[in-house]
Amino acid sequence: DRKTPTPKTNKRPLPKPDLPQFHYNDDSSIDAPKVLIFYDHAGLHGKERVDLSGFRLSRQVFQFLGSSNATLQQLSLDNVTHFQAAWFQSLRGKTSVRALSVAGLPFKIDKELTSVIFSMTQLKTLNMRKNSFQDDATIFKDISHLKTLTSLNLAHCEGIDDYALVAIAELITRGRALQSIDLTETRPFRDEALIELTHAGMNVLTEVRVSRC
Repeated sequence: DRKTPTPKTNKRPLPKPDLPQFHYNDDSSIDAPKVLIFYDHAGLHGKERVDLSGFRLSRQVFQFLGSSNATLQQLSLDNVTHFQAAWFQSLRGKTSVRALSVAGLPFKIDKELTSVIFSMTQLKTLNMRKNSFQDDATIFKDISHLKTLTSLNLAHCEGIDDYALVAIAELITRGRALQSIDLTETRPFRDEALIELTHAGMNVLTEVRVSRC
């Protein structure tokens, strides 16, 4: 019996795609193409400082940071894109975080999101500049939980109202830790709210920026 010869083919094997390499720098930044969705969750394990600013993030990143990184102390998510506010729920009660930066988020910040942020009760610095807040008188209500907060940046934000100032004044009265607050180019405030903030911050605040408010 003769075996049927295998027909020859000119097809060549397809080249393997070049997957992006994520390189973690000593200064906590990450070198990688930011046009791609960040997926290298395991690379975040054990990192005290994580800077994902400008990346397209996935839900799994937030889940990993919330459950698998107990040492996380500094987290920067400035100008991140293509993700949903609900994913922040994975970070609720993340008390290891001491510094959080969420400047320029791609959606309006609502009470649900601020409640997650304000549940990180060991925060010392919080940067929320260049954000837009929903019109909600109670959106800053729980900021009084951040009794260790020393620096708060709300510069160039939309939706910061008198109720927010009153809530911040209550935070100062309770915690007496806040030293610096930036309200540059937010909105005009009523004198009563500014007086309450000033009274609470007397002998506590060392830096207050309210230019063009």
